Parts: sequence; C-alpha cells; structure tokens
Amino acid sequence: MAKELNIICFSAHFDTDAIDFLEDLNCPAYKIASFEITDLELISKAARTQKPIIISTGIAEISDIKLAVETCKKVGNHNIILLKCTSAYPTPMEEVDLLSMQILGDKFDCLYGLSDHTIGNIVPLASLGLGSTSISRPAMPKDTPALAKSSAWSPLPPAAVFPWPGSWREWVTSKIIGH
Repeated sequence: MAKELNIICFSAHFDTDAIDFLEDLNCPAYKIASFEITDLELISKAARTQKPIIISTGIAEISDIKLAVETCKKVGNHNIILLKCTSAYPTPMEEVDLLSMQILGDKFDCLYGLSDHTIGNIVPLASLGLGSTSISRPAMPKDTPALAKSSAWSPLPPAAVFPWPGSWREWVTSKIIGH
C-alpha cells in the first residue's frame, strides 16, 4: 500500500540485528530514537549502510548529539538529519522551541527537521518555514485519550485549529520563537 501511495517506509531499530533484518528488506533510511543516541555501535552499523540516518534528539545532551554525528561521519556517512524533539506526549506549546532545530543543523552541519508530538498541525507547518527538511509524527489511533478530542494527526486540520492568516505571525513569534 505504501508504494501505491508513494510513501517511503523505513524504521527505527533498537539493536544491530534489526539493521541486518531491515537491510534484507532494503530499508532506505534508518531512524535513531533519542533513547538510542548513545548507542554508538548501533549508530555506526546503521551509518555504514551509507543510507540516510535520521537522529531524534529528544533526551540528548549536545555532547551525545556530537558523538552520534561524529560516529556517522567517521564511517563516511554525511547524509544525516537531526530531528529536534521534545520528549513529552503530547508536547505543550510552551515547550516547543523550533529555533533549536536550526541551531542543531548549523552547529553540526546537517539537515534538520522536527520530531513532533504536539496536538494539531501548526508546529510542523511552522517548522517548514524555518527550514525543516523532515517531519516525524507518531502514528497513533484517534481514540488515544490525549488525542480523542483533537485533530492532532489529521492531514488537514479544521480552520479553528489552523489560525490563518491573521494570527499566524503572532502565534509563530510568541509561541514558537519565544519573543
């Protein structure tokens, strides 16, 4: 079905055996979950495939991110995307800091994106305006308690959830950029 919809499927993996399994399936990219960012053996093995490495930074310190990026580059893989992530489910708007996404990309000379756990679609759309190349959203059933009354994972939110255009600049400035 993914091929019919022109969707590229790939996977996060949590041990080196999973990389072997996914390579047999011709997995086109590998995502490193933030909880795995210090598993340099895992990162190195994924990076040696020379496929894109997408690293979520949710719980990581800058030193952890640096080691992960260096591990990829050490084996010749420079095709790295760092995902800014806030490890809160759902992420409250006041904890969103999209500028850090750009800072990570600049600091480590990598593409950057967003691993988003907010309700609604405003934050991922705003991330595109700040140069995000990738957006990761968890696939969650609509009846998940935190999402039951929201349009969180719908592809096109209702107008009430999507403040366009009058409040867009104000919302981005006050909530995302923090001014």
